[in-house]
Amino acid sequence: MMTMTFKRLLQGRNLVLLVIVFVIAWYLEMRYTGLSGSKDIVTEENLILKVEPGCDLVNKPCHASGHQYKMTLSLLDSPSALKPFGVKVEALPNASHKKQPVQVAFNMQGMDMGVIRHRLLWDEQQQAWTGEVILPVCATGRRDWMAEVSQLRGQQKLLANFTFELTQ
Repeated sequence: MMTMTFKRLLQGRNLVLLVIVFVIAWYLEMRYTGLSGSKDIVTEENLILKVEPGCDLVNKPCHASGHQYKMTLSLLDSPSALKPFGVKVEALPNASHKKQPVQVAFNMQGMDMGVIRHRLLWDEQQQAWTGEVILPVCATGRRDWMAEVSQLRGQQKLLANFTFELTQ
């Protein structure tokens, strides 16, 4: 019975519909995860920025620097699992890289949370990359997060890892 249903799926119009659904799903995945081309994945060199000691990201912006770059990450609202909150990234120098999006990926040390990546876009008025993000709930109850902020700069990728702990 199962084999017969699968064979019917692969015939005529059903096959065309199946292919269309897969193409749309692939397109949406590429568009909204920021992986719209191999240039977003392949880099020659990662430039790791060092986050300032004593960073308290939940209560104030945190800064990272290195390799002649500076980056600031701000959580615009109180972060909480399953509730959208704003994120703002400022990076210097930014003059020629405004149109290149910044990505923020959230994960936990030693835990596979899946891909939780958000794309931030340039906001001319704020002179920063901004967006809204949502954190999932950790099944184990952990609240310690890492926010990996990245941006391609030519063949280099700027990276900064900020840590924070949810209070709510």
